[in-house]
Amino acid sequence: MQIDYVEIVTDKPIQKFLLKFYLTDYPMENLVLISPFIGNLEGNRITLDSVCKKAATRKMPIYVITRTPEEKYQEDAINTLINYDYVELRFNESLHAKLYFCLCYDESKSFALLGSANLTRNSIEQNIEIAMMIYGKGPGRELLKEFSRWGLERLRTLNETKLIKKIKVQRRQYYGL
Repeated sequence: MQIDYVEIVTDKPIQKFLLKFYLTDYPMENLVLISPFIGNLEGNRITLDSVCKKAATRKMPIYVITRTPEEKYQEDAINTLINYDYVELRFNESLHAKLYFCLCYDESKSFALLGSANLTRNSIEQNIEIAMMIYGKGPGRELLKEFSRWGLERLRTLNETKLIKKIKVQRRQYYGL
């Protein structure tokens, strides 16, 4: 089902979001990944490393909020994230939400995924997941602004959300084409 600004995704929602991010050519402001569990996504069409490389090429920040890793696959993902200058990493042990969004300089091109899926290989390959993909059109634009306020302003700055790694480089400024 798809309405102008929202789509229910029942088949590999994480893969759909990452593919949309990876194939988007519009100037992007930032990418936000909020998930209690994060993996490298090795063996999938788009890996965590390829997402970070695209962001680095575009000099675009990625804000990641997750839990402290408890398993090897999580530690490997954290090590991948730490290697990129454009990644900010924070841990929050109470995190259960799964929200991913990409803000574009043209708000109508922005998009988000809100649902049950963690950013892991199992969420793509094995688990039954459901999510809503929201696009920056019509009422979707206001939803994306609320997600941004919640993720980047509220969750990111809670006392319980601990900064692990800052972005190491100054981000580029976009002045349009």
